[in-house]
Formats: sequence, C-alpha cells, structure tokens
Amino acid sequence: KANAAAIALSGAGEVQAPAAGAYGRSRTLWLLDAAAASQLPPELYPPAVA
Repeated sequence: KANAAAIALSGAGEVQAPAAGAYGRSRTLWLLDAAAASQLPPELYPPAVA
C-alpha cells in the first residue's frame, strides 16, 4: 500500500493508479502510516518544524 500511495501522489494518472483521481471539494486528506509516508518524494510535504 505504501508504494501505491507514493505512485498516486507523485503525479501518476488515474489509469496507472486509480487513487490518483481522488479529490475532495475543498481538499483531499491522505492518512498514511510511517512506512507509506517515508516513500513520498520530499517536494510533496513541507519540512518538519521543531
């Protein structure tokens, strides 16, 4: 599942990753565990603030 989330959030089309077509009316919220989040490219999320 982590790989599927990374593909969907990295700009894949809906044919390659059906989850890439998910969108909300005002925002889309992805709830990922640490394993899935660790596979996302850094440009998809802001750096952590201490």
